Amino acid sequence: AIAIFGSSALAILPLIESIVLTGLVFAYCRYFLSQRDALLAASLAWAAPTLWQWFSLRPMLFYQPTLILGFALLLLLHPRRSTDRWFIIGIISGIGWWTSPQILFFAIPAFATCGLPCAKLRNLVRITTGFCIGAAPWIATNIATKLASIRSQPPRSGSFVDYLSTQLSTGWPMAFGLRLPFDEMWMFDSAPLLFMVIATLFLTAALLVYRTHRRAIAGALGVIPVFILLQALAPTGSHVGTGRYYIFIVPSIAIVVVAASSARTRLGMVSRGAIVVMMLTLSVAGTWLSRDRRMEPTGVQAMAAELVNRELLHVRADYWSAYVLAWYEPDLVVAPNHTDRRPSWTAAVDGASEVAEVFWLGVDYEQQRFDEFMAGSPLVVSSEMVDDWAIVVVNQRP
Repeated sequence: AIAIFGSSALAILPLIESIVLTGLVFAYCRYFLSQRDALLAASLAWAAPTLWQWFSLRPMLFYQPTLILGFALLLLLHPRRSTDRWFIIGIISGIGWWTSPQILFFAIPAFATCGLPCAKLRNLVRITTGFCIGAAPWIATNIATKLASIRSQPPRSGSFVDYLSTQLSTGWPMAFGLRLPFDEMWMFDSAPLLFMVIATLFLTAALLVYRTHRRAIAGALGVIPVFILLQALAPTGSHVGTGRYYIFIVPSIAIVVVAASSARTRLGMVSRGAIVVMMLTLSVAGTWLSRDRRMEPTGVQAMAAELVNRELLHVRADYWSAYVLAWYEPDLVVAPNHTDRRPSWTAAVDGASEVAEVFWLGVDYEQQRFDEFMAGSPLVVSSEMVDDWAIVVVNQRP
């Protein structure tokens, strides 16, 4: 990935996070697989699929930390591990909840496979105390804002069945490397048929490893059905896009693949070799095909300062630019072109007499959006290019 994207793709923090996660996957697999198999599972989780190549080298806020905290819970609560670190487990759970509710993908199967020790009153008290300490920032903020993080949720855009259909048709193919992140395109024409074959084989493999390893793999394996259910219930369950929501199941996929082919038979070794080669090939090919894609804009801090200097405080921009601009300059009130996270800000921008329409032209879809906007004959007061950005001032009250 570094060779393709250049040194600018390398962010030291997400790289370290990826290394830590790989180590946790290895440690988890050591409870029921040989050292060689555990190393292979960790390596496969590191190298595939394409969407993981993107997000293992990019700062994605809470995604990698949630994965790390989640696998730490799976490891500490492994059925074959005796533990009395209930207070620490509670702290990790609390920090995970503060980081992202998606910690539930891991916490639910981790505690479920732990069994009766978790339910003992003394241990529950320790877990709850640790949780309250770890989640203290989240608790304090939501007390002060009257549970704003729970009340303010994006609206659903479909039914539970619709969201399951999205997972099956788009999300899971991307998790297996058969669809590209961002534009969701299939890797090749026959990829949908190949996905049906892979999905069938993977389901068979999951049932096989549960039968052979039972409780030892139940935690990592349990992440998959919990993810399917909670993702279908989430307000954002209809969205795949970059595929970032699906990185939470990537390690479980690698673990299941390696565990299902761990038999030291000729058929098992041949099957494993074929599967690993296919997954790595799809990962490399997908990374190469998406090499020109960029998600995060450049020069954001300078652009935010420029808007403030011009006293253009009401801004409408692409989702990936809007909130980052406001992060650098708190005086800015922004509205994204989709996935509204702050309805009050959007209302303020819509009600302003003059608004700066901002476009980062470093990606094709933003250039297209800019061209379409200008072709629509808006009430433009001024238009100017600043490096890779376009600032179009619009009079909303002619």
